[in-house]
Amino acid sequence: MTSLPVISIVISSYNHGAYIGQALESVLAQSYASFEAIVVDDGSSDDSWRIIQDFAALDERIKTVKHPDGGNHGLCATLSLALECCRGEYIAFLESDDFWKPDCLEKRLTALQKSNAGAVFNSVEILCMPGAKADGDSIMANMRHARFSKESGPVDIRTNILIENVIPAFSAVMLRRSLLKDLSFASPVPQWLDWWLWVQIAQTTLFAYIPERMTVWRSHAASYNSRYSFHTYMKMFSSMRKGLTSLIALNKYHLTPLQRILMHCPAPLLLALRMLAIWRYGGPHALYARVASKITARTWARVS
Repeated sequence: MTSLPVISIVISSYNHGAYIGQALESVLAQSYASFEAIVVDDGSSDDSWRIIQDFAALDERIKTVKHPDGGNHGLCATLSLALECCRGEYIAFLESDDFWKPDCLEKRLTALQKSNAGAVFNSVEILCMPGAKADGDSIMANMRHARFSKESGPVDIRTNILIENVIPAFSAVMLRRSLLKDLSFASPVPQWLDWWLWVQIAQTTLFAYIPERMTVWRSHAASYNSRYSFHTYMKMFSSMRKGLTSLIALNKYHLTPLQRILMHCPAPLLLALRMLAIWRYGGPHALYARVASKITARTWARVS
């Protein structure tokens, strides 16, 4: 490649040998061609690395990376390593068990170039695999679609993002690389690194929204959302809230009076607000399904 790519695609891979091939196929099938894909394997013990190397041999736009010691270091360290290798003006994230529709990058780039937004996210299609508990995820994805599809231009998510991660999936986002400079990656809940980053980015830019389901978000038995119970979720949520409060205080973000009130609300009250939002957008059945999906879920187990 003689010229710099416009888009750098960041893919963190860990033991998704069953899915990483489809993810990379969707990358190579993109209608927009000026990209590089930085695939960092986080110490996989399955055949992920072999599959990644096979794809890299087919197309020079796919770059393969490992940690220096070849070990498993988790999502934060893996994404940080990937970003060090990126050369594009824009960064698109793709989880190794998800995949994109062929026009995903093209439409995201158009949305960013036609707006004053620094980041863009799109609606998602949930692909439910055997053993997954995806009812709650589908409800939340549909609720967010209903909320943002009414907007006529870029959206300001600074308030909503303090209550919950309103962006449906990591694989649904593309943004200007400059926005990632000097961000903290030290999320108190590593599995929610995306939420941690979006809170910081939302302080500096608007997000464009594309209502098309251009990301296929795969839900399976090993997915984070399928593997933690309601009790574990509440512990994670409380830890995240404390971390966000410290983050905002450290960076001296300017908050509106409403945002300051939300930051001082106890975690159970914020969770109640989220439940009311589900009731509003989806009705009692949606609320029941969301709660049931957490109550019946197995206790979360670390997989990366």
